[in-house]
Amino acid sequence: MSYNIGTAKLEENITINDYLQYPIWMNAFNVEGATDQQYYQRPVINTTNVTADMVDPFITLKIKDTAYYVAAQYYFPSQILTKIAVWAADGWALFESIPELQAPILLVAVPMIDGVANVTFEVNVELDYGVKLP
Repeated sequence: MSYNIGTAKLEENITINDYLQYPIWMNAFNVEGATDQQYYQRPVINTTNVTADMVDPFITLKIKDTAYYVAAQYYFPSQILTKIAVWAADGWALFESIPELQAPILLVAVPMIDGVANVTFEVNVELDYGVKLP
């Protein structure tokens, strides 16, 4: 399946509202005017289904049984999440900065993954990655 992407946005300026509007984001390379220190992403605007042709997308997930959302990079072949950031107090944070989050931390994908809804991952906070549960 092919997908369409929207306008590039500087990674540090992407908010949870952006991730809720478009639950899949792709790294953007060669953005005009960007410096070597700046990273951009582009939203996937025509689907909410992560597919194998999407190379390492960032996806939106909800922390199960909480009001928190996260963004994380998803590696399709290994079904692992990395670069996990929690949206808290109007900014991105690490799990450790939110004391009420206790293990086990389960994340539920907002977009479908390969046509499956509510894919769940368990986070290993110490190693900063999440593994898809069967």
